[in-house]
Amino acid sequence: MRIGAGIGIGISRRIRKTIKDTFTRPDNNGTAGKTETGQTWVTTTGSVWGIVSGKLKLISGAGRVIVDPGSPDYTLRVTISGDLSALRIVFRYVDDTNEWYVSGNTIFKRVGGSITAAAVMIGTPVSGDVITIQAIKGSIRLFLNGAWQANISDIALMTATKAGIFSSAPAALSYADNFFLEVV
Repeated sequence: MRIGAGIGIGISRRIRKTIKDTFTRPDNNGTAGKTETGQTWVTTTGSVWGIVSGKLKLISGAGRVIVDPGSPDYTLRVTISGDLSALRIVFRYVDDTNEWYVSGNTIFKRVGGSITAAAVMIGTPVSGDVITIQAIKGSIRLFLNGAWQANISDIALMTATKAGIFSSAPAALSYADNFFLEVV
């Protein structure tokens, strides 16, 4: 008698989709290009994004630059630098009137154009900090440099898949770097 004969035994490992961009490509004042994992950065109407000194920056206009991992459940990590007053990290984005975002030390949701402050972080981000957002089902968790900042339970825009960066002031020296998104 052979042990295991006729029994299908296998090990499967789920490979998680990731989007990564360290923006280390040459400067470009006309497009953010593609991430290192091959996704194209898509800009919203009225904005031009580019790469300046190895970082993502709004070149002209005001608006978002977005990628779509194809799943609403992900962990997003971004390093922010420079003048943070005009910079936002956008997640669960549908369009310019339906999105979640982090601005300063506050997490906002915009649904149908109506903006609500959902939570305030314990700390206040400064240049060089890393913001991490975990958006899974109806739960959103926020971390600043790895330290927990806020939990939010809210199903608004729970199926929205896109994430990215917003800026309203091209003259401001606001940058995003080390963009990393992992589907969970």
